[in-house]
Amino acid sequence: MFELLGIPPQVLFGQLLLGLINGSFYAVLSLGLAVIFGLLNIINFTHGAQ
Repeated sequence: MFELLGIPPQVLFGQLLLGLINGSFYAVLSLGLAVIFGLLNIINFTHGAQ
């Protein structure tokens, strides 16, 4: 098997999978908050909305 920068492929693919899972979780969380703030017409102070 090949090693990229001294990292075994199993470890590399595992880390890539965990990164994709975490990234998709944060994306779904941020999209959900954006929809909630948009539908309820609550002022979102994090972006300076008025």
